[in-house]
Amino acid sequence: MNSSTNNYQILCQQFESLKEQLNAISILPEKWFAKNDLFNSTTFYTRSDELKDYVLELENNVKKLGSIQNVQLMEHLSVRVADQFSCFRGLLNSVVLNTKSKTYNATHRKQINKVKQFAKQARASSRSLYEELSKLQEFERRLVDMVAEKQQTLNKYSGQAQRQTLQDDVLVTHQRLGRCRQAISKIEEQIQKLDERQN
Repeated sequence: MNSSTNNYQILCQQFESLKEQLNAISILPEKWFAKNDLFNSTTFYTRSDELKDYVLELENNVKKLGSIQNVQLMEHLSVRVADQFSCFRGLLNSVVLNTKSKTYNATHRKQINKVKQFAKQARASSRSLYEELSKLQEFERRLVDMVAEKQQTLNKYSGQAQRQTLQDDVLVTHQRLGRCRQAISKIEEQIQKLDERQN
């Protein structure tokens, strides 16, 4: 299990913990809605006086975060998810004045870090793989040129003294090209697997 997948699972667990805490509190809709202006801000697209509707939006965003492939969109949604967690933290703090609330504050800080790590690690993994793929593709192009040059030299050579050496050069370069293409295939498979994990 890679770090990004692990961070996402931790985020899901923290969301379930948040739902349990919200279900445990007793507060009338008009009271929580009137005192929490953040729920009316750009943090949520939802416009409702029902707390469960805002919880549902956060739940949907957490699910989306586990399936997004676009890195920029992932970063944008990570910030929104962290802000939405913060809104619920503020709500809990306003109605739960006990040790449980303080514990959640610490959990919330960890949650923000996990969201940031999730986006950062996914971005770093993707960038590293594409950089490696680009290097290998450039190496492949050079090897293809080398094979062509060595084959041309062999074709023009009319003697016998160096023919075996020239043939060996062509063969060795072909083998290097084959290994390079195998490495490219492996990198492409890793990129595909990374995309599948984010789906």
